[in-house]
Amino acid sequence: MVYTRNIPAGTDRPSRSAGQFRENFNDLDDVFGIDHIDFSAAENRGMHNQLTMPEQAAAPAAQADIGMVYSLDNGDGRTELYYLYDTGALGNSKQFPLTCVKAFCRFTNATPPVLSNAYNVTTITRTDPTATRAIFTVTFTDVLTSAAPGTAMNYLVLFGTEASALTATNTVQYQNTNNDTFQILTNTKSIIASISFVVINLT
Repeated sequence: MVYTRNIPAGTDRPSRSAGQFRENFNDLDDVFGIDHIDFSAAENRGMHNQLTMPEQAAAPAAQADIGMVYSLDNGDGRTELYYLYDTGALGNSKQFPLTCVKAFCRFTNATPPVLSNAYNVTTITRTDPTATRAIFTVTFTDVLTSAAPGTAMNYLVLFGTEASALTATNTVQYQNTNNDTFQILTNTKSIIASISFVVINLT
């Protein structure tokens, strides 16, 4: 079905344009229904089913007092969602990646760790190199880049611990950040009950 523009012409008879009108209205209902509930639906008409955003060839130009949400290739072949601030002094036309959170999880200090509230985390394994230290290796469900698994990356890991005590030597750190795995290390494993983390990458 093809939408017909510029009808009716001033010289058209209503009977001639009637079929085109029907096709246009049906086409509008069909196209509107791609992301919205159809005009012809019995309930919730006009509400959204989803928001479909085709990948843009380039970021739009920032404008005064206007914010924009759009999808764009992140430079690695993956479509990401972005927000573009306005041109004002505070917005300064900055592009912010809305899909910058790549993984998160909470897991227990056990062998094996018990995972909960996990996104893009398939397994976490624990090794114990000393009596006080533990190393947890986190494996992502989906690699973070198109490079071969095991490729080093510089992403940010934010984490917190649930511990039975606080001591000056109670340290937790992350290391070996690759596109498919990274590690969390603690030197006081006996007092830690669980660890939670979020992985953030801006590209």
